[in-house]
Amino acid sequence: MKKESAVFRIIGLVIRAALIVIAVFLVIRVSRTAYDYGYETFAQQPLTQENGRIVTITVSETDTVSDIAKRLEEKGLVKDDLLFRMQEMFSDYHDMIAPGVYDLSTDMTADEMLAIMAAKTIEMESIQEIQDGNSALGGATGDPGSPEDNEPPPESELPPAGGEAQPEGEAPPEGGGN
Repeated sequence: MKKESAVFRIIGLVIRAALIVIAVFLVIRVSRTAYDYGYETFAQQPLTQENGRIVTITVSETDTVSDIAKRLEEKGLVKDDLLFRMQEMFSDYHDMIAPGVYDLSTDMTADEMLAIMAAKTIEMESIQEIQDGNSALGGATGDPGSPEDNEPPPESELPPAGGEAQPEGEAPPEGGGN
């Protein structure tokens, strides 16, 4: 009996040691992969440094970032679709990719590609901000292009030429006000 219990203890120790070694290797592998993704997300490198190849990409209304990332990987513009999705998530262009046809190059970083694909959205947001700003100024109709906003005020509201407005009923000073 003592020999059997000693053998079971040794086998138990060997199995535990093996599980610990496997766990350590898994932790190292996961850590290394996480570090690589983190590094590549923020220290973007294009696939080629010079003389990149131009690839045309079509983005439709229904495409998700995941769909676009897979298409970019298939066309050889990015090396990993998951990495591109992470770069998009942390970029200034998050959720701004507009439908359209784009010419992208293998010597572009993910941010450069995103800037091109988001340009229409940024332009539309800028136009909307300008329109919102003009409306907030309180034009006569709220429409910045309204003809009423572009008409001069009536003569009765204009100050006299060459001087300050005079209170009603008073004559301007003699000699031109100098």
